[in-house]
Amino acid sequence: MRCSESNAEKVGEQSKLGGIVEQGVELLSPSLRIALQSRETGGLSTQEAVEVLSFTKGALKGRVQRARARLTLLLPIEI
Repeated sequence: MRCSESNAEKVGEQSKLGGIVEQGVELLSPSLRIALQSRETGGLSTQEAVEVLSFTKGALKGRVQRARARLTLLLPIEI
């Protein structure tokens, strides 16, 4: 029983963390948000994201890096 309680707590914490991260992502500018989402949650490779978004490779990588940096400032937690 203790093991399932531990797993339930982990699932609850992960769900809460996911919600916090989603809120932070929504605060990003549209260009940073779309770049980050295409790479992190969209599952696209850098090349695929470049083609879909019509960004240069450098622009995409820069936006993803800035989005991650911005999230570290916006989120009240360490991820």
